[in-house]
Amino acid sequence: MVVIRADGNGKIGMGHYMRCFAIAHELRRRGEEVCFLLAPDADAGAVREQGYPLHQLEKIAEPLGWDATEAAEWLKGQEQATVFIDTYRIDSKAMALLSDAAHNACYMDDLYAFDYPIANIINYNLEAGKESYQGLLTSKTELYIGPAYYPVREEILHAKVKHLRLKARRILITTGATDPLHIELALLKRIVQDKQLLALELIVQCGLYYEKDYLEELQEFSAQYDCIRLQGWTKDMGALYASCDICIAPGSSSMSEAMTVGIPCISFAFVDNHLNQCHIMDEKGLAPYAGDFRKESEKVCQRIEHFLLYFLDIENRNFARAQFAGVFDGKGAARIAKILAAPQRKARHSASKECRRIIGIRASAILYNFILSNHIQGTVLMPANICECVPAIYKKAGMDFLFCDIEFGTWVPDEDEILSFLVSRPDIKVLHYNRTYGEMGDHSEFFQEVRKRFPSVIIVDDRCLALPDWRGEDCQADLTIYSTGNTKPVCVGKGAFAFLKKTWKYERYHLEGDTEAADVAFDASIKRCHAEHKSAEWDILLDNWTDPAQMPGEDYEQEVLTELAHIVTHKAAINKIYKKLPNALPDGMHDWRYNVLVRNQDECMKKLFQAGLFASKHYLGLGNGYFSEKSIPNCDWLARHIINLFNDNKYTVNMARRTVDCIMF
Repeated sequence: MVVIRADGNGKIGMGHYMRCFAIAHELRRRGEEVCFLLAPDADAGAVREQGYPLHQLEKIAEPLGWDATEAAEWLKGQEQATVFIDTYRIDSKAMALLSDAAHNACYMDDLYAFDYPIANIINYNLEAGKESYQGLLTSKTELYIGPAYYPVREEILHAKVKHLRLKARRILITTGATDPLHIELALLKRIVQDKQLLALELIVQCGLYYEKDYLEELQEFSAQYDCIRLQGWTKDMGALYASCDICIAPGSSSMSEAMTVGIPCISFAFVDNHLNQCHIMDEKGLAPYAGDFRKESEKVCQRIEHFLLYFLDIENRNFARAQFAGVFDGKGAARIAKILAAPQRKARHSASKECRRIIGIRASAILYNFILSNHIQGTVLMPANICECVPAIYKKAGMDFLFCDIEFGTWVPDEDEILSFLVSRPDIKVLHYNRTYGEMGDHSEFFQEVRKRFPSVIIVDDRCLALPDWRGEDCQADLTIYSTGNTKPVCVGKGAFAFLKKTWKYERYHLEGDTEAADVAFDASIKRCHAEHKSAEWDILLDNWTDPAQMPGEDYEQEVLTELAHIVTHKAAINKIYKKLPNALPDGMHDWRYNVLVRNQDECMKKLFQAGLFASKHYLGLGNGYFSEKSIPNCDWLARHIINLFNDNKYTVNMARRTVDCIMF
């Protein structure tokens, strides 16, 4: 059993409850029993409404407002219980009592307030770092930090928007469950003075614990304007966020939830625990901060008006979303549930046990041989932001191809769209999962879901832009591919290798003819199609271009490992310089090249080349008449705004510094 010690009521708000409900849902989905342990003054009705059993403590003890000894005694009666603590009303002594009474214990923290005698700490705040806990933890405490652990409820995840509306029409204003300073009314009075904003629909959420007199005042004011609509407290906040184009919210769970849905936010503060989040989100370009309402109410309203006008431009909203969508990916509750659930051995898949290593001339040749060796027919599904050689080699092997989009902000293949395609298209036999810019996030649960629901679908894990792993650990696909050819993260000028499940056959098919000339013609055709906006020239793309070089020799492994050891250090030094640039893609997408978003792609490229520097703008989406007539909106947006900054051996520290200067000035 997992016992959740959390509080929520009219005084402290409902934020702790909301995130705990998200975690509880994920625990139940994994078959875990969940029970809430509440303080005497906590709102038990809100927990019952969610269908969770609870135990409410009876004794009130200062300074916490609940008796930790009573709670510990109750916990001891729950066999093998894990306790998850999410309340500010706790100290080191109470934490030790609960931790000792449970089989395992975890605390949700963001205050760094005292010594933590507990096995696990989770802190999802953006500013959280190991250095913040120096001297506060035991030697055995596990620390899980960063917004990857931000938990959101299921209805928030289901409400995610794929694309922002071109024209902003609806603004959501919320202060959460309470509004003691009457902020919403002050904001309304400011906004209605602007004719451009007055044309928008203003959705004002009335919190669960608003005072009656204040509600009446809001109703009286809103009755004077057709554009204002008061929104009562709703359980389906996801749908409310998704129906709006901009959200004005304090630095609390409301803003993080809106960002998870995909809605750009403007932040403000009215209590101390809003301040850190507001400041760090502003610094990172995730959400502009209007100020502390307690200190400068008029200026806060003025700044919010300014930011609203700024966000009316779709390009400004998209750039904000491009930054926060990769931070708030909606998977935090699932990650926390894994920590809390019954311990399970983490499966690591070794090449020596389940796979065999294949070495080839290039990655596309390995793909070609794999398809032919196993007589695979049908359609392959792949994201549209992929190298042209991938759909070309599948077509050469006799398969059709179909493109899906990528998620905005995370830039990984759109898993929801993939599942929809697999449901509606039984002809799909291969899922080619491309690791965008070499990102190596944990997609194991998605692969497992595909295997469970569609057992006949073959999964290819394309890691050609990732740093190669010669051992083949954690290979969960049928075929996992790495490349070490020209322009790859580890470049030895030739070769590729893959890990193939031992259940599959593999033979090498040699292609006849002048493969070197065909390879040159292939590259020239791609450049020509890009420059002239032409459709793919299939007579050239289907030629025998896959075997232009010799197979890697016996020293290939040593070459790869030696270059890997060197290039990791070099890239780290170059990337450290590039980190000064704004609008970088999420961490983990810079091992191939360092990737940043810019508004003026062509102008930036021109400046760099005029300065004797280099960059690229891969990958062009393969829809819109190029390889397919289909429109691929997120791939296309990324292609129009991305610049890939070089960090290979030929690019020096001095060149990197000059590159930064060119882009920033």
